[in-house]
Amino acid sequence: MSDLKRKAIEVKRKHEKAWMSLDGVTAVGIGLHALQPAVIVSVHKNSEAIRKKIPEITEGVAIIIQDTGEFNAH
Repeated sequence: MSDLKRKAIEVKRKHEKAWMSLDGVTAVGIGLHALQPAVIVSVHKNSEAIRKKIPEITEGVAIIIQDTGEFNAH
């Protein structure tokens, strides 16, 4: 596992609980951005309020806010 992937996992674990507590955040995971490991924060509506609370980069890891819409169980 690469050092950057380890760091992304560490950042996710460190911030996931706080980010998940934000209104509109539906998931926090690991993915790729520009072919590099990143933390992906899924939201049902990409709002300015969420963007102000979650930085674009944390501890050298890109944080990508991805608008996924609302999830509905069927």
